[in-house]
Amino acid sequence: MTVELIGMITLALGLLSLFRPASFIVQLFLSSTLLGSSAAFILEAVGGTNISPAHLLLGFLADRLLSIESIYGAAAKSVTPGSPGFWLLLTVIYSAISAYFMPRLFAGQTFTFAVRNIEGGYSTPLAPAMSNLTQLIYFVGDLVCFVLHYGYAGTLSARRVLGGAAVWCAALNFVFAALDLAIYFTNTTELMSVIRNANYALLNDQEVAGFKRIVGSFTEASSFGSTTLGCFAFTSRLCLLGIRPRLSLILTLFSLSALLFSTSTTACVGPTAFLLYSYINILIGAFRKPLTFQIGILSSLFRSRWQAWLSSSPSTMLIGLRFRTCSTRSC
Repeated sequence: MTVELIGMITLALGLLSLFRPASFIVQLFLSSTLLGSSAAFILEAVGGTNISPAHLLLGFLADRLLSIESIYGAAAKSVTPGSPGFWLLLTVIYSAISAYFMPRLFAGQTFTFAVRNIEGGYSTPLAPAMSNLTQLIYFVGDLVCFVLHYGYAGTLSARRVLGGAAVWCAALNFVFAALDLAIYFTNTTELMSVIRNANYALLNDQEVAGFKRIVGSFTEASSFGSTTLGCFAFTSRLCLLGIRPRLSLILTLFSLSALLFSTSTTACVGPTAFLLYSYINILIGAFRKPLTFQIGILSSLFRSRWQAWLSSSPSTMLIGLRFRTCSTRSC
């Protein structure tokens, strides 16, 4: 087993979290999820498996949160039928079955891209591999992460902690994106070698049409794009609801710009789909409550973009009638 520098730092912070309030480990854990190209430990005896900082801290998170009795009941409800966690649990079960059987049933019938660096290139014939097990373990970790945070978010103060941690992650993600561009154009990519130490295939120096594909602290642009899309969706939702409007607007614009320059398919299609969903949600919400100033601005943008269609839409007239500025408390 190889212990990396970032692994020693993560382990020290994890031990410190055992003596700190639960909010400390929650904020620390969410921040560590951005380190997608990092390895705290590398297990050579298990095919070079990477233990990421987030998965190392997941154990400390479970130990700290499960020491709070009130979390047990709420965490158990997260996987009951009808809840989002139930469908996530079914997906994990399906993934476990397919991870074992599919590579054996279709062995040699197609080619796959190796998760880790291997000699002779990335493309290999499909066959059972250690990555089938490790990726399944990571997915089970995602389920555990969801259950723990669902249980923790049972109080208003806990939800505020989670919201603040998510806003911090959006800001930190943009900082990593800016650093990625800075070190690329100054030929100092070794400066991020501390957090780019996993033995995955790192695609952090690719260009598309003269643009450097932003990867931030991840292994490649699509991983960065999917995470940044989540940051964009969360901060833009805060902005529309009038919660910390200036900060959330700035982070929304930063995340959107990072998405566009990452040039990944997720980054191009995701924001469009989310904005369309947001507008539909606005139309539905207009029947039930007044709209905030920020929601009215978004509605105006859609109306100007598709003016010919929206000018005769009853839903747009409804928004115009019901639109008025309201504070966060009144909404």
